[in-house]
Amino acid sequence: MRGNLLHGGCMGHRLAFLVLGVALVAAGTVRLAAQPTAPAPAASVATADLAAIMQRYTAAVGGKELLAKITTQVSVFSFTLLNHTMIVTTTTKAPNYYLQVVAPESGGGALVSGFDGKLAWMQDASGVVHLLSGQRRAELITDAVGANNSEIFPERWPTVVSLKPAETIDGKPYYVVAIAPKGGVSHDMILDPQTFQPIMDRTVEQNATLTSTVDAFGAGPLGELYPKSLTTTRSDGFPTITTTLRSVKDNVPVANSLFAPPASQGTETI
Repeated sequence: MRGNLLHGGCMGHRLAFLVLGVALVAAGTVRLAAQPTAPAPAASVATADLAAIMQRYTAAVGGKELLAKITTQVSVFSFTLLNHTMIVTTTTKAPNYYLQVVAPESGGGALVSGFDGKLAWMQDASGVVHLLSGQRRAELITDAVGANNSEIFPERWPTVVSLKPAETIDGKPYYVVAIAPKGGVSHDMILDPQTFQPIMDRTVEQNATLTSTVDAFGAGPLGELYPKSLTTTRSDGFPTITTTLRSVKDNVPVANSLFAPPASQGTETI
């Protein structure tokens, strides 16, 4: 979920979305026209203001004090696409650094995406570095700052959080919190009204609606809430992808230079 549990940070929040985007590039899949369906309004849900909901959410994912102690994190997830197992390694560092490597488990070219606080970039399997602009840059910024929990720590990256009308999903009402990072993509975080855990993240892109749902939660090294399994679906008919956690490490020494665009045989802006 972008920006929180589901985007690749302490909760792997935005992970599945970037994995899916990279998978689309790797598979050469053509996006079809989006066919989003409107969610049903909630029949009933306890009345609460945004501040109270965010306070309960922050506590549910580990608490602000604990999350502040996690300055770097390295997670490894895997998923299967077109009968190939892909390994996704995501490295984050506060306040907003981000690096994700997607590579076949059997070996071969990797796709790398990164954000060093200023430049958003991607290196393709041939080694060419692409500096991202427009929508591509916005999506990667969302991944990066979401992975660093900017919805809890806006000092890490300016982020506006707002409360939307509650929705009913499978007969149960849920809180919906909109997260809009500066220069990024707004997305909805769906919270369980009892546990306040972020069970779903939803993003409407140009051609599709992406929904990532936590199948199972676990605990990170310091006790933070972390998704053990995520399932991502798209409204354009792309195959459902389930990503499974293999490992996660907190506070691993990481140099800032790791997140900068690498030297390559060619660089272009897209």
